[in-house]
Amino acid sequence: MKNSLFIGFAFLFLPFYAFSQASVHDPSVIFYGLDFSKAKLVGSVGFTEPQKIKDHYFKEWNNVLVAEKDKYSITRFFKKTEATYDMSVVEPRNASVKVDGLVTEAPHEIDDKDIPGMVSAYKPTQSSGLGLVFIVDSFDKLNEKAVIHVVFFDIKNKKVLRQHKMSGAPGGFGFRNYWLGAVHAIMKKAPNEAALWQ
Repeated sequence: MKNSLFIGFAFLFLPFYAFSQASVHDPSVIFYGLDFSKAKLVGSVGFTEPQKIKDHYFKEWNNVLVAEKDKYSITRFFKKTEATYDMSVVEPRNASVKVDGLVTEAPHEIDDKDIPGMVSAYKPTQSSGLGLVFIVDSFDKLNEKAVIHVVFFDIKNKKVLRQHKMSGAPGGFGFRNYWLGAVHAIMKKAPNEAALWQ
C-alpha cells in the first residue's frame, strides 16, 4: 500500500518537474551576449590594439547588441516571442581574458566538447529558463570571418540543449561595426537553420 501511494505521488508531481525543464521550443529566452573567454583574434594586421579590444570593445560589442535590439533581434532571428538581455554572466569572463596570446597568426578552434564545460561555469542570476549565449571562437582577419558557437542551454542545470558553430563575414564602417557586421551576418543565417533552434 505504501509503495502504491509513493508511486501515485511520483506521477502526480512528474508533470510539474517536467514543466520546469527548459527546452529549445520555449517561446522566451534570456540572451547572455558574446563570450570571448576562449576566443582568439587571428591576424595581427587587423588587431593592433589588443589591450583596447579587451578593455573596451568586448564590452562595447555587447552593449550594441542590447542597445540595437531591433537590428540584432533575438526574437526575430531565433523565432522567439520574448527575449531578455543580461550580459552580467559574460562580462567578468571577458574581463578576465589575458591580453598576452589573445592575438595570433595561427588558426584557432574551440572544440565542441569544451562548450558544455564553459556553460557549466556560468553564474546566471536567473534560476530557470532557456538561455542563449554566443561563444566566440575567433574573429579572423586573415580569412575575413567570425566564427561563433550559438548555444542554447537550460539555465536551471546549465545543460547544453543545442550548440551550432556558425561563421559570418565582417563588414561596416569602423572597427566596432566591422566585426559587429559578422555577428549580424551570423544572426541573419539563423532563420535558414530554424530546425536547429525549434
